[in-house]
Amino acid sequence: MASKSKKPPNSTGLVVYFSEQEKVALRHIGNGSASEGARVSIRWAAHFWNVGLRPDHNLNNVGLSLFVDDPHADDL
Repeated sequence: MASKSKKPPNSTGLVVYFSEQEKVALRHIGNGSASEGARVSIRWAAHFWNVGLRPDHNLNNVGLSLFVDDPHADDL
C-alpha cells in the first residue's frame, strides 16, 4: 500500500515514539491531528529559543504578553 503522506522532495523522515498522554496533548494542540500538533509545537519551540528562552530556565520567571488586534479589546 502506498503512503498517503505528501513528503516534500529532498526531505527526510524521523520516527518519534510518544506516550499516550503526549499524543493527547499533540492532538489538542493540532486540532485533532498529532502530526500538526508536533509541527505547531516545533514552531513555538523555535520561536521561544530565538527570543532567548532555554530548557534550563525557570518558567516561574517568564512572562508572556499577547497583542490583541481587536477594536473591542479594551472592553474585555
